[in-house]
Amino acid sequence: MNLQQAKQLIKDHPGQFYTYLLKRPDGRPFYIGKGNCKGFRIEEHGKEALSLKCLNSYKRNIIKKIWEEGQQIDYEIVLFTKFEELAFDKEIELINFYGRKNNGTGILSNMTDGGEGCIGHVVTKECREKISNACKGKTISEEQRKRLSEFHTGLGHSEETKQKLSFSHKRENLSKETLQRMSEASKGNIPWNKGLVGVQIGSRKGQHHSETTKRILSESSKGNTHRRGCILSEETKKKMSEAAKGRTAWNKGRIGVYSDETKRLMSVAKKGIPLSDIHKQNLSKSHNRIVGGVI
Repeated sequence: MNLQQAKQLIKDHPGQFYTYLLKRPDGRPFYIGKGNCKGFRIEEHGKEALSLKCLNSYKRNIIKKIWEEGQQIDYEIVLFTKFEELAFDKEIELINFYGRKNNGTGILSNMTDGGEGCIGHVVTKECREKISNACKGKTISEEQRKRLSEFHTGLGHSEETKQKLSFSHKRENLSKETLQRMSEASKGNIPWNKGLVGVQIGSRKGQHHSETTKRILSESSKGNTHRRGCILSEETKKKMSEAAKGRTAWNKGRIGVYSDETKRLMSVAKKGIPLSDIHKQNLSKSHNRIVGGVI
């Protein structure tokens, strides 16, 4: 059908969403999209082809070539529905079926996998260079920084987003392939502060947590036993030993660094915690060395 027929068909289905195809004159689809009754998204592609600001150059070139040959775009609406999610699902299904040209999976000019957002979007090297060149030398004014700060103040993640972020950042949830890539990427990297002394100063030095923060930290750490009973390998122990050589303990030679209240809390925290056999043996050896005059 032509554009006018497609628009009339949309008018005949008020209040509904739709999924459509743009086709070449020979019937081959080159774009899959989703629209709604509030506007004729289906006709915007022709207008975009006439604009120099069209981001999808592949789709624009197809449309212009069709016009240059004296022909018109063929339109097909494959679904009308009252539910936007169904229209998105159909869009994703069709894009997956025909495949995309920009990632080598098919014939479509779509830049993404469909649905809401930009999932699967491929940014070309040329596009990345243009963005980079456009941003070089630009600085954010103080006024703009203030507006950005005011806009983000008070914004927070939803509980669902927090859970997703927490899950994605946990090492045990990463695949072996991801861990391998992370390992390969970090090989040969030298920490910027390696061999330097006194280059880091705590951002919170001299500051103290509020009572509310202390309570939250205390509650969150209760029952945390993820490293209790952990046995280190000899290789790990050797690395830790080598790294600690030459360092001076922050409390060496100092007396009274812990208040009586802190000592009491430390004592209470350790009560009832059983010692492992290895811990008992190490304490016994240490005690014997002291009694024997070695230390």
